Amino acid sequence: MLYVGAAIGRAFGLVYEGFDVRTYAILGAAASLNGVVRVLISLPAIMMETTTISTFVSPLMIVCLVSRYIGNGVFRSEGIYDEILKIRKIPFLEEEPPKVTKRLVLRAKDVMSMELVQLQLTMQVQAIFEILQE
Repeated sequence: MLYVGAAIGRAFGLVYEGFDVRTYAILGAAASLNGVVRVLISLPAIMMETTTISTFVSPLMIVCLVSRYIGNGVFRSEGIYDEILKIRKIPFLEEEPPKVTKRLVLRAKDVMSMELVQLQLTMQVQAIFEILQE
């Protein structure tokens, strides 16, 4: 994704000769990667640290905001990591609770198990797996 975005950004930079072509390549790489993974804060920070140019913070944030908006709004899909979690049925705590539970008034004692399960320092993997399945 980085190569594709960098190539598109570089091509855009060659057409519009306003800034350095490398700037467009970096912004294009960030946009394409963020369009796939949809991480708003960490990706600009990673790209800024990778390029060691602190003046890219604002353009990187704008590019990531736009690519996330297009990915979420236009394509109506989530990031690739969220999709992988759904496909593999890995439990994940969402940002918002399900709509069904918004009107319920629940406390921790209403949903917790009264039975305390403890793991020993040395246990067989199969035993831990069985405990987690319960």
